[in-house]
Amino acid sequence: MKKPSTNWLATFEQTGSLKEKSIKGGLATLVGQVSSFVINVGSTAIIARLVLPEDYGIIAMVVAFVGVFFIFKDIGFAQLIIQKTKLTQEELSSIFWVNIGVGGFISLVLLGLSPFVARFYEEPRLLPIALLFASIPVINSLFTVHSALLNRHMQFSSLSRILFLANFLAVVITIGMAYFGYGYWALTAMHIGTPIFSLIFFWWQCDWKPTPILVKTGMRENLNFGTYITGFNAINYFARNFDNILIGKFIGATALGIYSKAYQLLMLPISQIRDPITTVGLPALASLKSDKAAYRSYYLNLNFVLAFVSIPTIIVLLLISEPIILLVLGKEWVAAAAVFKIMAITALIQPIASTRGLVLLSLGETKKYFIWGVWNAVVVMIGFAIGVQYSIEWVAGSYAIANYLLLVPSLWYSFSNTHISVKDFFISIQYPMIFGITAGTIIYFVDTLSWSSNLWLSCFYTGLGFVLIYGIQWLILKGSRRKLTDVVDIIKTLKNAKK
Repeated sequence: MKKPSTNWLATFEQTGSLKEKSIKGGLATLVGQVSSFVINVGSTAIIARLVLPEDYGIIAMVVAFVGVFFIFKDIGFAQLIIQKTKLTQEELSSIFWVNIGVGGFISLVLLGLSPFVARFYEEPRLLPIALLFASIPVINSLFTVHSALLNRHMQFSSLSRILFLANFLAVVITIGMAYFGYGYWALTAMHIGTPIFSLIFFWWQCDWKPTPILVKTGMRENLNFGTYITGFNAINYFARNFDNILIGKFIGATALGIYSKAYQLLMLPISQIRDPITTVGLPALASLKSDKAAYRSYYLNLNFVLAFVSIPTIIVLLLISEPIILLVLGKEWVAAAAVFKIMAITALIQPIASTRGLVLLSLGETKKYFIWGVWNAVVVMIGFAIGVQYSIEWVAGSYAIANYLLLVPSLWYSFSNTHISVKDFFISIQYPMIFGITAGTIIYFVDTLSWSSNLWLSCFYTGLGFVLIYGIQWLILKGSRRKLTDVVDIIKTLKNAKK
């Protein structure tokens, strides 16, 4: 990787065409995400045939319990570095050293809690795994500033290469260990290996170095900014993983392995779509916060593009849920199909609804961000507690119900007194949502999955039929044709970006 010549302390301001920068950055991130997606799907298909659902369940137990502490690895400093207009060497160095102190403290806490994790689940195999996982926070804290600086300066090509290489090397090690029968230890290697390789590559790519100084001036303001973000992330993580904790405790490791693998498989394509757009969107929106009209226009286009791609993708995954489980994971995992299907219903709105967080963070509304996180967590956790009384399908269903019940209230609260309105949100997604649901309904009743006994052909017929119906609808209405020109414009910009 070639190191860029960058003044890491340069004033944060956008020069040139923000639209072109965003699309080029999105393209670079998308290329990296697609590469990672290919590796992740391929490795998932291989590893799922080499380890047992129980092995995945054991790792999921540890991750659900100790993972909440990983949220504190940067106490919101990464978003601060991206969002803040001006930074000094002293300020960055202070953030770096405070971050390392926090990461080290969390690692020590996790070391102390590791025996409790094993006792809670009544599973002694968890103890050595939890002890190894305790090293992750301090490792992550060593490259948080470097990652944020690359993001701040919109060097998304470098970020994509780093994440791809770290993921690739960790996957190679995991497959090798799984092949030789190491089971859950192979999965542990992936979780530990990725941050270690990331640390090496981030320090190689970003040549910023901290000075041995801790400046107290201004740190209180920075900590206040980060505290609310960290609080939201911690509460959100715990709420989102409360289902794993309950399933592992009351239903068992095998059920948790099936449930968590269905979720991971669904998130693979979704993250490839959402992450490039949101990664570019945060610094771009932050640079436009003083221009309400430009900010609103950028958000509407961002959410439209996200909806245009994510909604049809998720509907197709919903339609082919059973064959995709069989093809990627194998027949041993067929029980995951029902959970996968229910989760896909939830995922229909999740990527686009997550842009409420982009708005709040880009405008510095971190307290509001935190308060919403608390209310969301309470409702979601109550749903999980009810669902676990019955089955993993009920747990997934309770999460879907909670998300749809909270959608409008969450948008109203998040967007009040900002540059965006609830109406703006629904306007930006109306065509993709209507056309996507219409196409999905037609394909469902036509039953394209029955056209062939070959699973690959069944998926192909379903996907092709959906794309044709989805595409044709865009040509019918004048308003949708006008929105379609935005997509064409983006494609043209991408072609120019390659030159």
